[in-house]
Amino acid sequence: MILKGNSRSSGQRLATHLLNARDNDRVEVAELRGFAGQDLHRAFAEIEAIAAGTNCKDSIYSLSISPSEPMTREQYAKSIDAIEDKLGMTGQPRAVVFHVKEGREHAHVVWSRIDTERMKSLSDSYDWSKLRSVARELAREFGHELPKGLQDEFNRDKDKTRSKTLADIEQEKRSIQTREERLETVGQIYRQSDNAQAFRAALEDAGYTLAKGDRR
Repeated sequence: MILKGNSRSSGQRLATHLLNARDNDRVEVAELRGFAGQDLHRAFAEIEAIAAGTNCKDSIYSLSISPSEPMTREQYAKSIDAIEDKLGMTGQPRAVVFHVKEGREHAHVVWSRIDTERMKSLSDSYDWSKLRSVARELAREFGHELPKGLQDEFNRDKDKTRSKTLADIEQEKRSIQTREERLETVGQIYRQSDNAQAFRAALEDAGYTLAKGDRR
């Protein structure tokens, strides 16, 4: 299963793209949840209208699900709910669209990033790492073969596991993340930070504390 997602604007352009029957053998709008409008253009217009009351410019999170093997609708539903939970989008308005192209089915899921109770956007930080993690979990659950990129990462993770110290293992027992996931998270924070102060602040937002170490 390959998962690709990003936050974006231009909801009307996205709706037109998802409804494009010219480039797909079949287009099916399978779900519209949490919207007053009952078509994609109106639904995505709602997201952007609500987002106008916030500072969020990219108020839509768009995801594509490309399975490595055919999936049932029950498996798609389970996958979408698991991804939604991993991304922190649980209960947000969403649309689900299925495309069939050259005999292969794949899905698109679109969420609103706007928390209407607080009128703030939900974080999309580290989404790549979260999607990679849930893709591996779902592949194991469904008995699907991992795509080559994820399989290579899995093999590297196994090699790294052999070099874990007792302290690493004990910390993983207390944490919801593995050592590799923590390293990936910190690395992504570092790459996205403009300076040391921004790096320290972003680490604290993610629940980490930057401390001075030693050479022991």
